[in-house]
Amino acid sequence: MLTEQIKKNIQKGDYITLSKMLAITPENARMKIRRENEEALIAIKLIVKYREKLINKFKANKEKCIRIK
Repeated sequence: MLTEQIKKNIQKGDYITLSKMLAITPENARMKIRRENEEALIAIKLIVKYREKLINKFKANKEKCIRIK
């Protein structure tokens, strides 16, 4: 994913997750992304990628997940 594609897919909660990964505040996490900090971009790319995979996996296996309850 290119930087602009990553930025388009970032959701509000992603900054909170990023801040926990980098041990900084969500505001600082947002600024690191805006300044295109390499470490922050790598981490946010992983967050976006795996969030989307998790959502798709859940949707695909919704019936199995409901039965687990």
